[in-house]
Amino acid sequence: MSPEQGIFPRYGGGIYRDFSPVLVVNRGLGNSIITQRLFNRPEVVLITLRKEKTELGG
Repeated sequence: MSPEQGIFPRYGGGIYRDFSPVLVVNRGLGNSIITQRLFNRPEVVLITLRKEKTELGG
């Protein structure tokens, strides 16, 4: 539960490829007012960014 998003936020966590660029939502480590994390385990995300290859070899 996020105070700004409510109980069931639209983008609660994961990778959303419907956007350009891709949207990555991390569920985070901390808690808000409610200290229980029911079905929402803490996580740390590692994202590796790579340059897209072009026709010119760049």
